[in-house]
Amino acid sequence: MRKKKWNTGMIVRYLVIFAVSLAFLLPFIWMILCSFKTERELFTTPVVFWPETLRFDNYRDAVTQIPFMRFTMNTVYICILSILGVLISGSMVAFSVSKLKWRGRGLVFTLVIASMMIPYQVTMIPIYMAWNRLGLVDTYVPLILPCFFAPSLYVFLLRQFFLTIPDSLMDASKIDGAADFRIWWDIMIPLSKGIMATVGIFVFVYTWSDFMGPLLYINSMEKRTLSLGMTMFLSEHEVKWGALMAASAIFNFIIIIPYLCCQKQLVNSVKLSGFK
Repeated sequence: MRKKKWNTGMIVRYLVIFAVSLAFLLPFIWMILCSFKTERELFTTPVVFWPETLRFDNYRDAVTQIPFMRFTMNTVYICILSILGVLISGSMVAFSVSKLKWRGRGLVFTLVIASMMIPYQVTMIPIYMAWNRLGLVDTYVPLILPCFFAPSLYVFLLRQFFLTIPDSLMDASKIDGAADFRIWWDIMIPLSKGIMATVGIFVFVYTWSDFMGPLLYINSMEKRTLSLGMTMFLSEHEVKWGALMAASAIFNFIIIIPYLCCQKQLVNSVKLSGFK
């Protein structure tokens, strides 16, 4: 095996990458350190970077002072159904506009992409009024059901990948008598595990960290999500910063888990297809 030869250009590139990575990691590192500090150390001047003693009580307070597990399970429930909805509906629409031949598919895809240009703040009030008239406010339906109608961003990502899969596979399947649904299920989905994992992680991160949606539609305490439930650390007269930092650390750590589990699929999703 040939050894990598280091030169000045490579060293500079790695130093730049390290500096940029450190800049992105500093807020997360600071949050972790603050989660182990006492209230006095959090506001001491000059700033105390490393706590004198690691205060693990902040993590105990984070999971006991609010219904932490209840909020977590509510959020996981919404995330799982949202991921299923996006992967099923998004892949179907992407397969239709990328591989099936039908009149007007270009116009439909253009409209799907154009819907990405509409800010959420523009449609927030009318959509809320519609859900309210249907009597579905204070339920999870407004947070989950839209994911079963092919969100445009994920349709775009899946379509771009489906275009790289050779049409000869579909032609061969049609010769063997496979219908469109069979082609989508037995050919397109197995060849798209990487991009499906990527889209699933995107949906999970967005749903897990979503604050505005639950704030609009969830009123009951027992139905709150974790992002909304952490506001309980903010009272009228004080903020429990230690417990809040500990809860935020747990909140962000859970987001990292899917990435670590699907890292291989994420890397493979940048390839054009499963063929060399």
